[in-house]
Amino acid sequence: MSPIDLGAVFLALSRDGRADQLEGAHFGERLGRAPADMAYLVGVHPLTADWPHWEMHPKGAEILVLQEGRLEMSLDDGKTVKVTPFLAGQTLVVPPGVWHRARVLEPGRMLGITYGEGTTHRPV
Repeated sequence: MSPIDLGAVFLALSRDGRADQLEGAHFGERLGRAPADMAYLVGVHPLTADWPHWEMHPKGAEILVLQEGRLEMSLDDGKTVKVTPFLAGQTLVVPPGVWHRARVLEPGRMLGITYGEGTTHRPV
């Protein structure tokens, strides 16, 4: 086993304990339909601009770990929109069904652990 770059490939964590490498080109397709062999998707994302859309994961929580940079995260639970600072070294757990997006105040990168089945987007 050799080290991998989570900025170049994703890991699909299966329900039976496997961690399969997934090339970036197949990320969106796999995240959108989440076949039975994938529970969570793990990857590192560069943050250079505000997210161009909101996203929501209806069937599972998303864990975001800000490794570098500074963000402002907006979380919309359908009743209220909460805007919260998000600083390097912090972790944010986004509950299932909560719309979220990032505004980049200082570029950086973020580790995402996403339960992707049913993931959907909406315009800002």
